[in-house]
Amino acid sequence: MLCKVILWLGLMAPMGWAASRPEAWAARIKAGEQGELTAQLSLGYAYAQGEVVAKDLPTAIKWYRAAAKQGDLSAGFNLGMLYRFGLVPLDYAIMADLYRLAAEQGDAVAQFKLGMAYPFLTTLDLNNFVGQVKSAHAEALIWLQKAAGQDQPDAQLLLGEWYAEGNYVEKNPVKAVQYFRKAAARNNSEAQWRLAQACLAGEGTLKNEATAAQWIRLAAEGGHRKAQASWGSILFDGRQGLAANEKEAEKWWRRADEPPPPRPFRTVTEFFDWTDKPAPLDIVQAHAWFNLVASKNYQLKGEGVLMTPQIILGLVEQNMTDQEKRQAEAAAQRLAEELP
Repeated sequence: MLCKVILWLGLMAPMGWAASRPEAWAARIKAGEQGELTAQLSLGYAYAQGEVVAKDLPTAIKWYRAAAKQGDLSAGFNLGMLYRFGLVPLDYAIMADLYRLAAEQGDAVAQFKLGMAYPFLTTLDLNNFVGQVKSAHAEALIWLQKAAGQDQPDAQLLLGEWYAEGNYVEKNPVKAVQYFRKAAARNNSEAQWRLAQACLAGEGTLKNEATAAQWIRLAAEGGHRKAQASWGSILFDGRQGLAANEKEAEKWWRRADEPPPPRPFRTVTEFFDWTDKPAPLDIVQAHAWFNLVASKNYQLKGEGVLMTPQIILGLVEQNMTDQEKRQAEAAAQRLAEELP
């Protein structure tokens, strides 16, 4: 569940490219310590989300506080999100900043992350919107192909989906199946499921229900919910030469009904569908930071008029006692006196 956040105390060992390129990560930390705002924001995001380094909320809070002390309201808002949810919304611009150097140096995961981020980096220009979108996806395609060429399964899956659906590239079911097959061979359960569907429909490959069933079983064993339900039906009916087994089918159906693990939320609106869940850290501090940025008329990017800091304050208060509200007001006052 979203709020089951593991809070690690102290400095955590880096992972991803931060572990393989410690000098580059140390340089980013040094820049943050010297007051470079961009570095502080990227460090806060990295430790909050577990991007590039292991997730470390106290360190994320430290860097966001440093940025907030320079008057950056987005840092203050993200502190509210951290205290309320233990996560912050996805920020593709910071993701691109975190992964670009490693991608250029050949890191396959970084290339995939950069490719994923590119389509979201465009600014809205009504005079050339279509051109911007095409250009962004063309750049994304370059990085995804580089990652896929290094057998990065998430990149292979995404490219398979693009070619299967004709999104941003010319539709090519054969090429889609080729990418699905590569990712499936690396135990990507979604690719195994997509490959099974291609075999059932005969799209990009020969129609073969027996082969489809094999991929469905592998995807089910890998935790794919739809595959688990489908594999349960195959067992219940006794298809593909299998003896009907109602008990085994029910086991797979029960697995399919289990709640899926939380996915990263891109927008603030998605987070606040979870307002009935308790705050993993400190709801008083969350309210104080939201109160501060609301008082300074902070505007959320890309959320429209339905989600503002003022509305967020009301949503946060739904889970607060009167005493917590008074504590939050006092905390917000202290923050206003401390910060610019």
